[in-house]
Amino acid sequence: MRTTTALPAITAALAAAALGAAQPARAASGSELARGKALHNQACLACHDPSVYTRPNHKIRSLAALRRQVSGCQQAAGANWSPAERAAVIDYLNRTFYHFPEGGGHG
Repeated sequence: MRTTTALPAITAALAAAALGAAQPARAASGSELARGKALHNQACLACHDPSVYTRPNHKIRSLAALRRQVSGCQQAAGANWSPAERAAVIDYLNRTFYHFPEGGGHG
């Protein structure tokens, strides 16, 4: 019956390992958010301040519209971002200002 008494210990060890593995994912997410903010601040704030994201009549109404706007602004600002950097900026703006659900949306 050792197997029965060992099962809770094994389950606890596996749960602890899974939680430990999840920690770096959150840290990476935080570092990606910081990366997006830095890229945003460097390129976007040359043209406008963050009030454009919070004003009542802002034109961005979906994640898809945010993606299109960031792509257009990237070109206008002459920012030479990789696709991953552009995604980091979009993620920063969405998490900080817009809070659209992940998955796209239309608009």
